[in-house]
Amino acid sequence: RLDTDAERARMVTTIAGGFRFGGHDGFHEFSTFECCNDVSVDPMSGDLFVVDVGSHKIKRVGPDGSIGLLAGGPSYGYRDGNGARARFFCPTGCAWDRMHRRLVVVERYNMMVRAIDVETGEVTSIAGRNGTYGHEDGVGSSALFCEPTHVTADVFGNIFITDYGNAFIRKIAPSREVTTVRGVNL
Repeated sequence: RLDTDAERARMVTTIAGGFRFGGHDGFHEFSTFECCNDVSVDPMSGDLFVVDVGSHKIKRVGPDGSIGLLAGGPSYGYRDGNGARARFFCPTGCAWDRMHRRLVVVERYNMMVRAIDVETGEVTSIAGRNGTYGHEDGVGSSALFCEPTHVTADVFGNIFITDYGNAFIRKIAPSREVTTVRGVNL
C-alpha cells in the first residue's frame, strides 16, 4: 500500500503477509500466504483480493488488515461452490468486474475463467472446459483456453484474458461469448 500523506508519499507499508511461508488467516502480523500471484481491489469496500496460487485459494484482505478465505479449499481441483467448497487449480490472475460487482479469476491448469460473488463467496464458471486445452471461440464451456494467466475487465463488463499457451488475447463479453482479439498462434 502506498501512503497518500504528502510527507510519507514514498513510504511502502506491508498490509498483509510476512516473512513466514504458509497460508494462515488472521491479522497482518500473524497472516501468511503461500505464493501471492495477483491482487485486485473493490473500490467501494476497500477490500483487496489476493490470488494465493500456492494454496489454490483466493483471500480477502479487509481495510483493517484482516485476512480471510474468500474461496478455495484445502486441495487443488475443480468445483464450483461456496467458499471453501469451491476448488481451484493454479489460479494465477484476478480482476475486479465493476459492472457485475464480482471478482474474476483465471486458472492456468484448469483452463477456466471463474467468477466469485464477493458477498456470498459463490464461485461459478464463466468460460472454458475443465482441464481441456485448446483454442476455440464460443459461449461458456464451448470456448477453450490454453493456460490463461492474467485477466482484466473494462467498465462495460467485458473481460480480457491473456491466453498464454495460445499466445492470444481473448475477450469474454457479458453474454459469456469468447472471441479472439489479437495474437499469433505459435
